[in-house]
Amino acid sequence: VAADAPADPGRLVDLLEDPPEGAYRLKGTVTVAAGRRTRRFAVNMVGRQLHVTAHPKNGGQDGLVAIGMHVDTGEVRRRLKEALSPAEEGAEGDGLRRLTRLRRLSE
Repeated sequence: VAADAPADPGRLVDLLEDPPEGAYRLKGTVTVAAGRRTRRFAVNMVGRQLHVTAHPKNGGQDGLVAIGMHVDTGEVRRRLKEALSPAEEGAEGDGLRRLTRLRRLSE
């Protein structure tokens, strides 16, 4: 699922902490709202192991892919679209802290 605008970091973390049923892998790059700026991250989840890193702002389109067996593709697509939907102004505070914490734990 492609992302067209900076996402709400809280919705992204919600997806990473509770992936769609049957999805054993999530990966991609996502630009998130960070106040008046944006920050871009690469995410790679395999099973319950999660790796989040800073990613350069240039090069490629943002989006996420889910891989799994016997997944409800409609539900997976809905969840990814929800996580990547454009952030509302001012909604990033707690979500950005949560995403930054996941990045630090990934180091």
